Amino acid sequence: MNDECYIGIKSCGCVVCAIAKDTDCVEETLIDWKNRGLTFELITFEEARHRLNMCKCKQLGDKK
Repeated sequence: MNDECYIGIKSCGCVVCAIAKDTDCVEETLIDWKNRGLTFELITFEEARHRLNMCKCKQLGDKK
């Protein structure tokens, strides 16, 4: 098992989603995140556990 995942980051800086690096649909997911205005980083699961949360600043951040 790979211990890395991608996290989706809104323009406000909130980390709102994650997906395992070795998941079959990771490429499609990253494209979707990019189309919705999210940026992404590859980090460890442990770091993702600390950073992943609901957006507290209530900014949309996603393109509609």
